[in-house]
Amino acid sequence: MMDGRDFPAEPYARANPPWYAGILPTFQDMRAEAYRLLGDAQDTLRSDWLTGTGPTQQQATALTEARRAIAAAKTALDRAAE
Repeated sequence: MMDGRDFPAEPYARANPPWYAGILPTFQDMRAEAYRLLGDAQDTLRSDWLTGTGPTQQQATALTEARRAIAAAKTALDRAAE
């Protein structure tokens, strides 16, 4: 078996990716999944509530903040795709 002293490490590393290279997602895979989940959260927060179940004024304020944060996170993920 050859060790790193027998040949340059960089070409070896490119030719022999780590064992987990085919298992772990790419950054773009993770970014796309996060974007999808944020969309699911947006859809859930747009849902209608049963009459008399809320939101209270305090909850409505928090809901507005959450919606803005989700929109900002999606914008940041869009920038990360570039």
